[in-house]
Amino acid sequence: MHPARGRRSGESYLMKCRRVSEFQRFCAGLFPCSAHFLFLIGILGLSISACAQTSPSPDKSERSPAQPVRIVPFREQGAVHSAGQLSAGAHVTYFGGPVISNVHVVEVLYGGSGYLSGISSTTAPSVASFSIAITAGPFFDMLNEYTTTGVAAADGQPGSNQTIGHGVFDGLFTITPSSANNGSTITDDQIQAELLAQLNANNLPAPVLDAHGNPNTVYVIFFPPGKTIRLGTSSSCVNGGFCGYHSTTLGLFGGKNLLYSVLPDMQPPSGCSTGCGGTGQLDTVTNVLSHELSEAVTDADVGIATAIARPLAWIQASDGEEIADLCDGQEATFFSNGQPYTIQRIFSNFQNDCVDGPAVFNIAGGQNVFPGQQFDLPVTAQSNAGHPITSYTGTVHFTSTDPGATLPADYTFTAADAGFHTFVVSLSTPSAPGGFQSITATDVAMPLFTGSANYTVPKSAVDTIKVAEPGTAVQGTPISVIVSARDSSNNIVTSYTGPVHFSSGDSAAVLPADSMLTDGTGTFSVTFNTVGFQSLVVADKANGSLFGENGSNVIAPPTSPTSTTLSVSPNPSTFGQAATYKASVSQSGGPPTTGVVTFTADGQFIVSINVDANGNAQTPTTLGGGPHTIFADYTGGGSAHPPSSSAPFSVQVNPAPTTTVVSSSSSPSILGSKIFLNATLSSATFMPDGGFVTFTDGAAPLAVISPLNGVASFGDTSLTVGSHTIVATYSGSTNFSGSTSAPFVQVVNAPAPPDYTLMTNKNSATLLAGQSATFVITTTSINAFNGTISFSCGNLPQLATCSFVPTSTSVGPSATTATTTLTVKTTGPNALLLPQPLRPANRNGVYAKIWSWGPIAVGVLLLAGARRHKRSYVVLGCLLTLLLVISLTSCGGGSSTPPPPPPPRTPSGATTMTVSATGAATGGGAQAANPNQTLNINITVQ
Repeated sequence: MHPARGRRSGESYLMKCRRVSEFQRFCAGLFPCSAHFLFLIGILGLSISACAQTSPSPDKSERSPAQPVRIVPFREQGAVHSAGQLSAGAHVTYFGGPVISNVHVVEVLYGGSGYLSGISSTTAPSVASFSIAITAGPFFDMLNEYTTTGVAAADGQPGSNQTIGHGVFDGLFTITPSSANNGSTITDDQIQAELLAQLNANNLPAPVLDAHGNPNTVYVIFFPPGKTIRLGTSSSCVNGGFCGYHSTTLGLFGGKNLLYSVLPDMQPPSGCSTGCGGTGQLDTVTNVLSHELSEAVTDADVGIATAIARPLAWIQASDGEEIADLCDGQEATFFSNGQPYTIQRIFSNFQNDCVDGPAVFNIAGGQNVFPGQQFDLPVTAQSNAGHPITSYTGTVHFTSTDPGATLPADYTFTAADAGFHTFVVSLSTPSAPGGFQSITATDVAMPLFTGSANYTVPKSAVDTIKVAEPGTAVQGTPISVIVSARDSSNNIVTSYTGPVHFSSGDSAAVLPADSMLTDGTGTFSVTFNTVGFQSLVVADKANGSLFGENGSNVIAPPTSPTSTTLSVSPNPSTFGQAATYKASVSQSGGPPTTGVVTFTADGQFIVSINVDANGNAQTPTTLGGGPHTIFADYTGGGSAHPPSSSAPFSVQVNPAPTTTVVSSSSSPSILGSKIFLNATLSSATFMPDGGFVTFTDGAAPLAVISPLNGVASFGDTSLTVGSHTIVATYSGSTNFSGSTSAPFVQVVNAPAPPDYTLMTNKNSATLLAGQSATFVITTTSINAFNGTISFSCGNLPQLATCSFVPTSTSVGPSATTATTTLTVKTTGPNALLLPQPLRPANRNGVYAKIWSWGPIAVGVLLLAGARRHKRSYVVLGCLLTLLLVISLTSCGGGSSTPPPPPPPRTPSGATTMTVSATGAATGGGAQAANPNQTLNINITVQ
């Protein structure tokens, strides 16, 4: 921010003087012969001349509207912690000056004592530890966007061609300033002089230069308690003043202007202890220092600038605010080695936000994916504050820790993407136990703009091991146990082979040795030898957390056993079709008529049914798709009817057939516009669920989408001009078979060419010679033109000039309009009628004094006459009369000197001037259809 914007006291004083002059003339008419009044006229004349002498002249240390801001403003207590509001349309422009490539922070104590310990010591937490951390962290990563390599300045000429990177801390130094520069009030001129003197005396390290010869070093100067710093008319730590500033010396060292920053004492009772942000004393210091360091790096030569032009670097043209000024009052916390520091957020052109780090790609990840499985990679460009960057049109590149990953080619986001796009990827290398594989997206032009997501890639897709066995086993009699490895959808994982390990609560059981599975299944023989319920656990030998468990009720061999058989009809069946499961229990002497039959599938309970008078139990059952092992377990009917189980029975439930149909929200569509491709699934039984739909454009995958309520849909902006054959393939699930749609032809037409328009707020002006006229010219982007518009004018009236502020504007999809102000200035006497700045008194002020003494002389002579010609009055009157004569001759009365020739002027008449605009696309985008455009403006000079 800036010091006080202007001194109004001088203007009010001049108005008073004018009122006095009017009073003089009035009184002279009333008392033309009064000696006393003539004497009074002279005294008042002297007052007028004093007004002329004391009219304020511009102070070069004051900020004019065309000069940049470079201070942290002092804020009254109570407003310290209220976050500032970012003004709409905030944007900093590059004006061609140098930045700091790799900042070197030199901490300087300006003599004295009583410094805050975090300033006078390098032990963390301190200014030293903070400087080390912040210059190597995300705060400085964000500053990389203000790199000037290959960036043209606002005037169209090349810039400094520098890359902004991390910085270092070069140490803490204490100087002994000269007494002339070390009073209770110290001016900026004195600080500059002392800094140069200390460097010339080798008391401070010389500035480090970058490869282009620009200074990298910033001397951060701290002051002890009791010192007031003056920058022009502004003072430190008071209302209307500042908390700190950065600047550039006018004097040179080694042929270079030095870069420095000033931070006054911020400990109580200093006003800066409550008016400069932060919740603690060191927090206040780091808050101000982060503000000044960021601005010094991005606008190094601000101290020697006199207008919004070179040698300034990055600054907002409309008001001269730098990147931290735009976010004043917005604080954040920065952590280093667990130590929190308060910093101020800074403005990012790219993120269009007040931030404390670079933009990021947010990638939704974290799920388990199986080797070779295609899956979606949704990528969103986000600001450091978490807001979507809807205007992002950069190019993203993908990398992965998996060398066998299938990744998309580099992709350039379009305006229609609005900062979000979905990609299709796959991973092939299993991650280590407890580890993961990552996928990273990086902007090709800004390598610090990046984002990653992690994925667990298991060796197989097995979710569980299922164990199917009879509910009843006879002691010492082998039973069949069926083991299957299944995924989360209950599909058998045919790629799983084991080995698996068997264990039981029956220590006397005869169990299989560690065994392999074939196509994910295996049938094994187990013999239990201990009566009672006995458990059976089957686990992956390498991963004990992957296991299945079941058990059997072991009975002693009965004297009159029962027998249970099972039948299923139809078999196979189709998902959604009920099959009849029938169990028949028999026993010598006739079937039991009491008891219950329990049906299980793959070791899981289905239903329990009482046997009828014929020993039968049956039920209609619908199972999920796939193969199943069914047991029917008769639980017994008292001691006369012992329990028994059927042999394992295999059934197959086939998935229901499906159809897939592709449609589009818009066909034909316009290049770059978002269309929605939809795949609608249907089946004769239920609405298909599970699985996923893969959309392809020819052989190229576009997206992998899980259907919801039978529909898979995604938005796309990547299709190029032409015809695209879109096919949707449904993977199917355990319940529904896969299907592939008929080809759908999506036609993409070329959009209307990008262009821009010009419009002025008025197309004519009438003025007197010497006066000026202003016009506001608005540029509007159409059809997503993204570029810079440069202006010039021609066919001006004679002796007239034109200027544009700014000289060029930028428009694009996110900021579709921009304005520039055209000023046309003619030459002639009427310029004197325009408001003029107050100027220092000149020789006319001397004439005013002499004219003021004339009436005093006459007044004194008359008074002398009234006092009987006292000699002293006569002598004094004569001297003053002589002054009156001199004053009359000084005004040129009776002079024979010829008058000067009349000044040149713009002749009267009407002229049609032209405003020319040249549009150039930025970022490799499409050029405007009409890059060169003109406006006609009529200027009439009277």
